[in-house]
Amino acid sequence: MIDVRFVTVRYAETIALDSVRLTAGPGEIVGLFGANGAGKTTLLKCLAGLMDPTYGSVQADGQEAKQSRKISYMAQEGSSFPAWTIAQHRDFFCDLMPDFRPDRFDRLVRFFDLPGGRRLATFSTGQRASFELCCGLSVIRPYYVMDEPFLGHDTATRQNTLRLLAGLLGENDTLILSTHQVQEAEPLISRAIVLDKGVILADVQMEDLRGRGQPLVSLLLKNRQADSLKLEELLAAEWDETT
Repeated sequence: MIDVRFVTVRYAETIALDSVRLTAGPGEIVGLFGANGAGKTTLLKCLAGLMDPTYGSVQADGQEAKQSRKISYMAQEGSSFPAWTIAQHRDFFCDLMPDFRPDRFDRLVRFFDLPGGRRLATFSTGQRASFELCCGLSVIRPYYVMDEPFLGHDTATRQNTLRLLAGLLGENDTLILSTHQVQEAEPLISRAIVLDKGVILADVQMEDLRGRGQPLVSLLLKNRQADSLKLEELLAAEWDETT
């Protein structure tokens, strides 16, 4: 189980996460939603053990995330070497991680039709996201953390990626992913967490939402009412100035 205990992250005067508390157990697929700057990437980096919280702790099966080798992390960007080709990355991962599966990696590269001989610096945004997926899913661990795995993907690729995730994950594997593709991710996830300004506003089981006939997007809009009010105030002020 992943256990996040009252995690706070501060950057100078900015509070990126504020006493976040959550757990995620075997078989859960958790969607993490929120506006840009809500704290999603910061939380995922803490989960992956790449960032130390200012306060609180993150554990995977009772071990600090930073020391754990049970979490596979897919970054939004920046985890690869731009000057390297896919083949060079493959060799590097084989030497670095004993739980890296080169056979799966090769199949995933073919699935996404990635150009194996080109340097990653020449890849499009969508190709880089696909490459990150190839890397993250080729490390066989019980917990997967993914930051915007559909970034730059067209509709068809997103749909294929969602089917891929549903097919590759075992029944006891745990996935926590952030995405802005709400409607497309909805059938995949079993739980939704809404984060805003470093605070969890909602944490719901998708089964409960579906039982009420409530789409996920309605939950997100409900938690963005403050933005709607600010928009109305801005537009009203603009019209007042022009009349």
